[in-house]
Amino acid sequence: MSPPLIALVTGASQGIGEAVASRFAEAGHRVVLAARSREKLQAVAARIGPNAMPVACHVSAPQALAAFVKEIRDA
Repeated sequence: MSPPLIALVTGASQGIGEAVASRFAEAGHRVVLAARSREKLQAVAARIGPNAMPVACHVSAPQALAAFVKEIRDA
């Protein structure tokens, strides 16, 4: 088995993004969940468990993306 990764999944609050994040976590990897809705991300993180880190971000906004990267680094 390969060593654990840290996966960054955008659109993780629902649908395919949520499914991808869940699969990474099930495989033992840490997952950073990114999407615009903090509430939805927190619900997904609660379902995934302790390997999930929800971070609300609008990835197409440059200032928001810089703050997103800082939040992950500071965690």
